[in-house]
Amino acid sequence: TDLQNWTSFGNAVLNVNEQLVSKLVNGTKNYLNFTLQNLESAAVAFMIYADMKDFLKPNDQTKVLMSNVVSITLPKTQNKWLIQPINITFKHIRELNSEDTLSCVYWNKAEWNQLGCYVLQTNTTHTKCSCDLLSVFALIKNIVSLFMHCEIVLNMPVARGVGIFFLTLCLLTFAFCCQNLNETNAALINLCLNLLLFNLLDQPDSFFQLHLQTPQACAIIKSLRRFFFISTFVWMFIETVVIFLFLKNISQVRSNLIQGLKWNRVNMVGYLIPVVVVIVCTAITDENDVNGECWETKDEEEKFKYLILFIVASNVLLYIIITIMMVFTLKQLRNTDLQCPNRDNTNLVMRVMFKSLAQFIILGCYWIFSYIPSDNVGLYNVFLFLNTQQGTFIFIVHCLLNQEVSTQ
Repeated sequence: TDLQNWTSFGNAVLNVNEQLVSKLVNGTKNYLNFTLQNLESAAVAFMIYADMKDFLKPNDQTKVLMSNVVSITLPKTQNKWLIQPINITFKHIRELNSEDTLSCVYWNKAEWNQLGCYVLQTNTTHTKCSCDLLSVFALIKNIVSLFMHCEIVLNMPVARGVGIFFLTLCLLTFAFCCQNLNETNAALINLCLNLLLFNLLDQPDSFFQLHLQTPQACAIIKSLRRFFFISTFVWMFIETVVIFLFLKNISQVRSNLIQGLKWNRVNMVGYLIPVVVVIVCTAITDENDVNGECWETKDEEEKFKYLILFIVASNVLLYIIITIMMVFTLKQLRNTDLQCPNRDNTNLVMRVMFKSLAQFIILGCYWIFSYIPSDNVGLYNVFLFLNTQQGTFIFIVHCLLNQEVSTQ
């Protein structure tokens, strides 16, 4: 496409200029903390591109560049990790409206990224940015609409904090109020545990940049985040399989069904698959990508796209089968009740049907929104809300509406 061609041309211009500038300086020794006191000399290349805004355009139509593109590099320096952030003051090249917001961004060869940069001060003509890495920087204006205001509200840390609180409450409830802890709720407990740990690690990039001082530490955090992210989806699928097998063997005792699954092997599968995925992704990751970024880039997220799509599609297929099975099972039980009244099995199937449909929305259905090719911010807000409140929904369905818990 034209956008990709312009992006490739812009990257080529940046690379050529950086190589030309590097020819003018000597190599810098690889000190962990380089300062003027422990180095004989150091070179910093500061370049301003007045026309690069035509090539390095934001992918989102609601964002426009508000400044010239600025490049800051350390030529022939291997270690470019910054102990303290740098400050850059940009002059606005467009008019700033009162309802618009500004973002400090850096270029990561494919798109403008905000992680690691934030606005310090701003007025009608200039904006001061702070960034904790060296790269190609710019100032972007976000054209805020009514839907975008909703997005900002839903993306507040408070929403994620509420979800984390209820996930913790779920684990405490299963630990103290459920007798069949190791059997009945095994898959759900593992799901809540992985989801909780992922949400705790899925904090803003600036939080990790402030407390982690080496790229290796960020790489460890990124690997752990990947592991718990994949584990969450794997246990979503396992929980769906448990519901499927339970409904298939509705006439059997639930504990016998769970024991028949051989949970030692299930646990091995639930955690071995994420380990393999993380190892493979780490092996194919370019060494140059191991830098000060503690967050996933768009290219790195693409590595998990098809795996997550496969798990989500499998969940949807299983829940369709579960729904069909529940309808036929209810018909059979009603016919049996006419001959020998017994409401226990019918009520049991109704409870399973309700929990299955609710869990289908909680754990799998809403992920379909992320694969719909649409610029509708409303769909994104629905996805964001359901994603942050998974713990809340799990607590309502599996704790508040659980008879075993209510009797304790």
